[in-house]
Amino acid sequence: MYKFEFELLKYSNKKETGHAGLVGPFGHVTTKLPKTTFWRGKGVTGCSEVQLDGEHLPHTLYRCDASAVRPTLEMGHLSIEGTEVPFDFNRRAFRNKSRALTIRWADRDYRYSVLQLDRRFALERSGAHIGFDRRKSSTGKGTSSFGVGTGNVDSIDLALAIIFEEVDTTALTSLGATSAAINKIYNLPRSNE
Repeated sequence: MYKFEFELLKYSNKKETGHAGLVGPFGHVTTKLPKTTFWRGKGVTGCSEVQLDGEHLPHTLYRCDASAVRPTLEMGHLSIEGTEVPFDFNRRAFRNKSRALTIRWADRDYRYSVLQLDRRFALERSGAHIGFDRRKSSTGKGTSSFGVGTGNVDSIDLALAIIFEEVDTTALTSLGATSAAINKIYNLPRSNE
């Protein structure tokens, strides 16, 4: 059983925001959310996207066809090295465990779960597990995403886990589902807009 730990520090500049860090044997990794896709004029539709680049990770892109500060699961498209990756979750389920995101890549089946709203997440497949915990950064400023990989974790596993760190996965929780329903009834903006 192989295990490694890593920290992804939040960064921001004029063009983009995201996380960056050294991920064990996979080298330096960076997620990028372009700021130009965030701030659209009122009433103008746009999209938001996040991309992942790393020394030993495949180029991964998550694009959401709805305008939001962070990409959401609604109308989202995931691709690894240009190949579309299908994913889905049970929108009608009540418990968080039942609402987990299912992802299919080649012959692998993944399960991405929110363990604690905006705090703890996990990506699992047979023989591999990657857990994330958002907490105070080791630098003392802001929060970071701390990850732990166990088992036969490879570059595809890490790419999927890290890209979803930047996606709004509130819909995978029962609280998020309830909030979305209320917001839809009253036509309120979501908390990430």
